[in-house]
Amino acid sequence: MNPQPKVILEMQKLRVPESGLGQFCMHLGKELAGLERGTLGLEFLVPRSRVGCFGDAFRYRPLRAWHRWLGVPATDCQVWHCLHQDSPYLPAQSKAKVLLTIQDLNFLVKWEGHPGTIQRRLQRLQRLVDCAAMITTASHYVENVVRSQLRCAQPIEVIHHAPCFDTGLVPERPQSVPQGEFLLALGQVNRKKNFHVLLPLLEAEPRWNLVLAGVDDNVYGQEIRRKAETEGLRDRVVFTGPVPEAQKLWLYQNCVAFLFPSLAEGFGLPVVEAMSQGKPVFLSRECSLPEIGGPEAYYWDDFSNDHMIATFRLGMEAFRNDPEKAHRLRAWSNQFQWRRSAEQYLELYHALAR
Repeated sequence: MNPQPKVILEMQKLRVPESGLGQFCMHLGKELAGLERGTLGLEFLVPRSRVGCFGDAFRYRPLRAWHRWLGVPATDCQVWHCLHQDSPYLPAQSKAKVLLTIQDLNFLVKWEGHPGTIQRRLQRLQRLVDCAAMITTASHYVENVVRSQLRCAQPIEVIHHAPCFDTGLVPERPQSVPQGEFLLALGQVNRKKNFHVLLPLLEAEPRWNLVLAGVDDNVYGQEIRRKAETEGLRDRVVFTGPVPEAQKLWLYQNCVAFLFPSLAEGFGLPVVEAMSQGKPVFLSRECSLPEIGGPEAYYWDDFSNDHMIATFRLGMEAFRNDPEKAHRLRAWSNQFQWRRSAEQYLELYHALAR
């Protein structure tokens, strides 16, 4: 009998499981663990603290500092899956076929105005692409950007992300959120999220607070605090910091609307999560967001105060007057399922192993 093909998944990002990439690794790993029936030898390269996180039926390899520089010994590996495009970890002494997942090329926006930095990052990514036998992307938007910016002779498959709140998860109110109705923006509070453009909207709608949920101990977070203070809105902008899944679910379920004026997203998981709870979502018409939000989201075409306020008010009125809207939002979000994504990845592992 032929031995099982070994597939190693590089999951460095589990160092911070609450992050977007940490969530991607965790949900994909859980689904793969539930689907795999012994036809592959799955092994997870993880931070030492995450050994065993997908159950005892699989092998784990703890990350070590020298792996970054010397590679990871993997002589018996047939498929090596890099789960993000900035991974410094590759197999050493191995003929493994590399599957590279490119989550985004957000640095093209983040470092706008710094062409030298952009070029260096593109060159580094091109070297990783050259090592890959196949590429997956988080959206068709990312696929198009990859094809326009990099030389890719290998196939590219689009495999979407998905929300995955545990069935038994009990919503929990964050202690930092005061009583009263609120608008929600969720994600790491950095410049590409563009959250500061929401403050004039908050000023125009005095009945609601704005909750910003995500890592905010940075320069951009301080800028938003100062701007809110200057405009007399400091008590109405609530910073929760990063929140666990139970609190995130509560925020989605109890917000009036979800606001996401981001400039750079490879996928935009919070959009699908908010839609899964039947909430109206207001998005920028940038990057992958029209693809992920689809026809059920409301879109800002620019960030002028008048346009943002008018779009928001018209959208909220349309939502209140459409009794089927929440149902359609949930139905749209249901097309994004981790089970489906994991099945697609398993098919690629088998194809590459052959």
